Amino acid sequence: MKKNYILLTFILFLLSWNNSTAQAISTNDFKLNKTIKLFPNPSTDFIRVSELSAKENYKIYTILGSEIIRGSVSNNETIDIRNLNSGVYFLKFDNGTTKKIVKK
Repeated sequence: MKKNYILLTFILFLLSWNNSTAQAISTNDFKLNKTIKLFPNPSTDFIRVSELSAKENYKIYTILGSEIIRGSVSNNETIDIRNLNSGVYFLKFDNGTTKKIVKK
């Protein structure tokens, strides 16, 4: 949990320091949630989402806060991440839940 807080703090620092074109993101925008499960994570092609109670809209952000993908997903459906470069991303649902994903 502390690692997530440190990473999020670092990201927020980067956003405020060197990303004038991206919309600023606060800690209130990213509520890390342990309930929704993603697997496999890390992944090379698809991330399966489980423990959703209803269909959810989502957005995927780079570590610098730029939105790069949006869509919707239901319980046990997959999100295609084949076109992403290797790295760390944030998957944010409209309900405020945010999960870290890693693309291999």
